[in-house]
Amino acid sequence: MAGNGWDEGPRRRIVVGVNGSPGSRAALRWAIAEARRTGAGLLAVHAWKSPVGERRALRYPDWPPVVEAREAAADVLAAAMELAFAAGVVADGELVRGAAAAALVRIADREGGLLVLGTGTRTGRFRTGRFRAARGRGRVAAHCRKHARCPVLAVPPTAERSAAAPAVRL
Repeated sequence: MAGNGWDEGPRRRIVVGVNGSPGSRAALRWAIAEARRTGAGLLAVHAWKSPVGERRALRYPDWPPVVEAREAAADVLAAAMELAFAAGVVADGELVRGAAAAALVRIADREGGLLVLGTGTRTGRFRTGRFRAARGRGRVAAHCRKHARCPVLAVPPTAERSAAAPAVRL
């Protein structure tokens, strides 16, 4: 990735979306390796939604379903942070309530650098009447690719099993 401009300049930070899926874990491992290689900082982001709707969640923040969802989201982010710290990478975490795609674009644009996402596991299948792109690029990755001002990189879940698996630049 060096020499393409993402790691040059004052705001060298890699933003990685984490959600606990195999693609997300592969993206996190790739981002950690890239942060170690370039000396960049890492920001792990996990976006979550309330299972009871946003209005109820705002009105009743201590309602057990909301608390459970928030705690589960915090656990996902904590696991990502532990992996980064174990690898010796300077990392921060950000837990955001709301849509993942919009949150990732907003944070990636704020941080500059590079946005790294995991790809889905259902490649080339029909979903809601639309053919998903090859390599499993889903709606979040498509939204980020279209709206983010920084480079966006998708890492397939196979990269978790094979260090040689290439990332796909979106």
